[in-house]
Amino acid sequence: MIKIKGQKNKHVEKTQKKKGQLKEEEVKKEANRIQLKKARKKRSKLSYKNVGRKWFDGKNENRVIAKLEKATAIDATVEECLYYADISNDSYYRYLKANPDFRKRLAALRQRPVLKARRTIVKNIDQPEYAKWYLERKKKSEFSQRIDTLDEGAREEIEKMRKELKELFKDGKHITKR
Repeated sequence: MIKIKGQKNKHVEKTQKKKGQLKEEEVKKEANRIQLKKARKKRSKLSYKNVGRKWFDGKNENRVIAKLEKATAIDATVEECLYYADISNDSYYRYLKANPDFRKRLAALRQRPVLKARRTIVKNIDQPEYAKWYLERKKKSEFSQRIDTLDEGAREEIEKMRKELKELFKDGKHITKR
């Protein structure tokens, strides 16, 4: 190689390489070096990307996630979601553990049917049957259909009997079999 004053060897090599002035032996070395570099890159890609078990046993991850979200949005149980997405319990929980944001997304999707039902009730609140149903659940003390059949005297009697039973068992006296 020719050394030129004031310039570095690398610069000279690049210049000579561009001009095609490298000797045949040096060209072979360079080709081998490039091949080795490519082989290392391939190995490193393989070793990092394809190590371990696939998330959903080789199924398309995007499709599985879409199915899980669709089933969760209608408030399906975890078992139903897994059946619909055709994945295993282990795969599902491994994915949730590795993707906490997805877990939060599923929790939010589970609220969708509740909100939709609320919206329907409030939208139709001007109809008497919806209004009555809503009040029976929201204002139970005023609108509940539960009828209290015990009068005050009956309640006192029941409370008196409870106290007597507590005293019997407290003293160690208990009823024996005949």
